[in-house]
Amino acid sequence: MGLPSNTTTYEDISPRTRGKAVRKLLERGQHIMTTERFGTVDPQPKNSTLTRKWRRYHSLARATAPLADGVPPTGKKLTHTDITATLEFYGDVVKITNTVSDTHEDPVLNEAMTICGEQAAETVEEIRINFLKAGSNVLECAI
Repeated sequence: MGLPSNTTTYEDISPRTRGKAVRKLLERGQHIMTTERFGTVDPQPKNSTLTRKWRRYHSLARATAPLADGVPPTGKKLTHTDITATLEFYGDVVKITNTVSDTHEDPVLNEAMTICGEQAAETVEEIRINFLKAGSNVLECAI
């Protein structure tokens, strides 16, 4: 039984045979996650549903009428909007044989972790950008 075609094997990586010099693999440029500043972390509690609900309370209208002496204001009712989202999972895997991890002179496992971390950041960034682009909130400024 052969290995699946998406598994990195020893033959896929050409090992260098020049001495035991310490070599540093090229560092991967990490994309700055610019959308990180547009939200807050709100972890889902364990053993919960995959549906999440948040509630946003609306501001009260401005109180533009002066108060009369001895007459209490009529008061206002709080209003809110519920926002619901279905949580989704994203991920990937890099398949490496024991032979590669045990015998290859490059730190293949460390490189795989770095690449997976880069992929995770890029995935989160892309999903957030697409979500923000699909939103309907518009900010209008009058000058």
